[in-house]
Amino acid sequence: MDRGRKVKIAGIIPARKGSKGITNKNMLELNGKPLIQYTIEESLKSKLDEIYLTTDDKNIIDFCKGFYKEIKIPFIRPDHLSSDSSEAIDVAIHLLSHLKSNDNFPDFICWLQPTSPLRTFLDINNCIDLINNDKSIESVISVVKIENNHPYKMKLIDDNETLIPFINQNLKSTNRQNLPEVYIPNGAIFLINTNKLIEKMNFYGDKSIPYRMSIDNSVNIDSKMDFLLAELLLIKK
Repeated sequence: MDRGRKVKIAGIIPARKGSKGITNKNMLELNGKPLIQYTIEESLKSKLDEIYLTTDDKNIIDFCKGFYKEIKIPFIRPDHLSSDSSEAIDVAIHLLSHLKSNDNFPDFICWLQPTSPLRTFLDINNCIDLINNDKSIESVISVVKIENNHPYKMKLIDDNETLIPFINQNLKSTNRQNLPEVYIPNGAIFLINTNKLIEKMNFYGDKSIPYRMSIDNSVNIDSKMDFLLAELLLIKK
């Protein structure tokens, strides 16, 4: 373990214009301000060395240039990286290619989706501290514990319309207290070594460690129901 290591970490906020579930989701008002503003404000309060926005949305660009000039917007994201089928990894590689050509290459990137408005700067800083305190860590992924819909309880329906276990296991009981703890990435933070990201073409390094977040802070807005839930939690806070 190498305590005190300091690396250059760039935050990346991906915010395309289109959205299947909610139209213009990133600029939709959530409890009094645009959804994307939550991620922008928390990222600016964090230990990130610099923050980039990658978007094809002129309204988002104008919003940032008007109120958050610290956010760097090096280009308008091309159409082929702004569709429903576009992969996040390709968007990240596109931005990193630009930074490399400008001799401004970070050691790590912190991928911060605007759809996680309850993620705070403390969450970002905690992940950065994990990286700085152990040079063997290649990525930190925020996760949330699955309380309901445990995979051991899931079923498949076969060709004969029969329910069969999704995961074969010999548990005598599927009561919650008897099941192993399982976690799922909550979409809030993906902190990854840039060289490893390019090599593996994903956000997981050979040594990926979890950063546990509460279920309340793990709301990932993908539907109108998620939006309403996030608003209730923000009002509660």
